[in-house]
Amino acid sequence: MMIMIYPTISQLDFARSSCPDAGNNSTLPNSTYWKNLETLLSTVSSDPQLINYGFYNLSAGEGTDRVNSVAVCIGDISMDMCRICVKESSKKILTVCPNEKAGIVWYDQCLLRYSGSSGNYDWGMKSIFNGNKASSDPDRFVEAVKSLMGRLREEAASGNRTRKLGKGEISVGNETVYGLVQCIPDMSSRDCDRCVGEGSVLISEARMGARIFRGGCVLRYENYTFFNPTPNNGFPSSSPLPTPGTYWYPTSCTSGEFERDVGTRFDHVIGQTRGLIWSSI
Repeated sequence: MMIMIYPTISQLDFARSSCPDAGNNSTLPNSTYWKNLETLLSTVSSDPQLINYGFYNLSAGEGTDRVNSVAVCIGDISMDMCRICVKESSKKILTVCPNEKAGIVWYDQCLLRYSGSSGNYDWGMKSIFNGNKASSDPDRFVEAVKSLMGRLREEAASGNRTRKLGKGEISVGNETVYGLVQCIPDMSSRDCDRCVGEGSVLISEARMGARIFRGGCVLRYENYTFFNPTPNNGFPSSSPLPTPGTYWYPTSCTSGEFERDVGTRFDHVIGQTRGLIWSSI
C-alpha cells in the first residue's frame, strides 16, 4: 500500500518581515491602493497556476494606485509546498504590514513582497545566525563560506528569467558546509550579483549557519544539508524559454487593469476566477 504524504502549513518556517517606512508611508484600508493589493493577493491565493514556475510578478491598478506584487519559491521545494507557502504569505503580509504601501515577508520556503513600484530590490536586510561558532580555525571557516557563496553568487547571477539559483557545498576540515543563493528571476544578472554581494558582507563571523534576507535575494548556509542535492526540483524545465507574451486582465473592480508580468512570460494561463476574465492579446 502506498502512503501519500502531502505538505501542510505547519511545515512552513516563518523567518522575517519588513515594512519599509512603516508609519510614514501608510494607506487607508478602504483606499483604492489597498483594494488593488487585496485583489492581487486573493488572486494568487485562489489560482495555483500563477506560481507554476515557482515565481510570479503581478500588477494591478494605475498611477499612484498601482500595486506590484512579487513572489518566488526558495530552493528546490515541491510545487505543492511552493503554492502553500505563497498562499500563506499572501495572508501573513496583510497582518505584519497593515495599511502599509510596501511590505515583504520571508519564509525559509518563499518570499513575497508588494510595493507601489516594480523593479526596486534594494530593500533593507534581515538575518538569522546560528548561535554556534566553528570550534576550530574560525578564520578558515569564514573564508570557506565566502568562497562557497562567491561561487553560488556567480551561478545564480548567470541564471535565466525563470530561475536564478545556486546551491552547493564545500569541505572545511571535518565539516561540510551547504549553501544556497537565489535571486528574484526577473532581476538582471548585474542586480542579482550586487544583491548577493551586499548580503555576503554579513558573513564575518564563524557561525555554523546563517540566513540572510534581502528584497531581491536570499543567502543561506548550514553545516547540514537543507536542499535536494539533485537537479530535479519538481518545477517545469526552464529551457528552452517560452516565447514572450503579455497578459492583461480586465476587471470589474476599481483596480483598473490587472497585468501579469513574469519577465519572460508564459502562455499557459487561460481561465476565470473571482470575476477576473483572463485573455491573451
